[in-house]
Amino acid sequence: MAFYKGGCVARFTPSGSVDRVIDLPAEKPLSLCFGGTQRSDLYVVTGTSDTRNDETGSVYRIPVGVRGTKVVVARI
Repeated sequence: MAFYKGGCVARFTPSGSVDRVIDLPAEKPLSLCFGGTQRSDLYVVTGTSDTRNDETGSVYRIPVGVRGTKVVVARI
């Protein structure tokens, strides 16, 4: 989960407890997805509206050591 204006992303257990928090150098993480050959890199997109911080409007790649779920492309 991305915490907009919180400067971090977090992983929760199935019971709802916080399992892991990753702090970011940008205040406004917006969106997350897994990528890489093993789907074990977390990509985080951040917001662009904080003019006081050079780290806004960025994409971060964070190796997290767990595999994300494979997403099947939908066709309409």
